[in-house]
Amino acid sequence: MALTLSNLKLNSGFQRSGKRLGRGSSSGRGASSGRGTKGQSSRSGGAKGLLKKALRLKLMKYPKYKGFKSTKEYLEVVNLDEIAKVAFPAKTRITAKLLSRKGVIGDTTSPVKILGYGELKTPLVFSKEFIFSAPAIEKINAAGGSIEK
Repeated sequence: MALTLSNLKLNSGFQRSGKRLGRGSSSGRGASSGRGTKGQSSRSGGAKGLLKKALRLKLMKYPKYKGFKSTKEYLEVVNLDEIAKVAFPAKTRITAKLLSRKGVIGDTTSPVKILGYGELKTPLVFSKEFIFSAPAIEKINAAGGSIEK
């Protein structure tokens, strides 16, 4: 006989039958039927939304604990005038590590965004690891520089 969806069967013991609650004290699940004693969650319809509320309250308390750090990732922001102050030679390849060594940025692990404030006089080649604003791209190209693809 061919194996088709109509004649498939589950293995024996695969599906367990549900707990039989509230069937007398000798059943092991009588009286309070596995809900504990007293309280909102022991009543019918009582536990609605409790988990959400507890989670919200817990999240609201977190910043009060010592050593709390935000999970939000912040960008290192660099303006073109800060790069121009360093006076790189023409056609220098600008990377995050190079900017960190020169003291323009502090952290190389977070993403770096280059903004278009200021003027760039020398043509520089920027690596593709940066995020660029539209005015920054225009000014880099106007100075004869480029952005790696």
